[in-house]
Amino acid sequence: MPNPNLTFLFTLQILHPRPDAARQTGCIRPAKNQRNTMKKTIVSLGIAAFIMACGGSSESASTTSGSSANAQAVAAADKPDGEKIYKQYCVTCHGLYGDMGASGAFNLQESKLKLEERVAVITNGRNAMTAFEALLDADEIKAVAKYTMKLKP
Repeated sequence: MPNPNLTFLFTLQILHPRPDAARQTGCIRPAKNQRNTMKKTIVSLGIAAFIMACGGSSESASTTSGSSANAQAVAAADKPDGEKIYKQYCVTCHGLYGDMGASGAFNLQESKLKLEERVAVITNGRNAMTAFEALLDADEIKAVAKYTMKLKP
């Protein structure tokens, strides 16, 4: 019958080898501070790779070719989107279709104002309406005014 003490010692040595046994087999574990440094390096490299992957291309469409289709696409990208701006700033009071009238807002579907008058109202405000001169540039204001002209029943 095998000696239980020897079996225990043999099992203990397999599970927890002595440090000098590790050196003899060529399996040297790095020190704790070296492991922490390696972890930091790996995490830093992972973050850098993620940022580079999400960064996209810095090359613009106008420099890749001289075709008129690309030039039109660039021009369209530079032009402000009146509908998007309207939905961001105006929907709260005027509603999605311009007829909500919250907080004393006028019904844009029934408005008889011309484009220039709408630009002036959006720029300077009127009654309870906030002036958007400080929030939007002239092109954005004009794009919103043009979009409000389309809000008809």
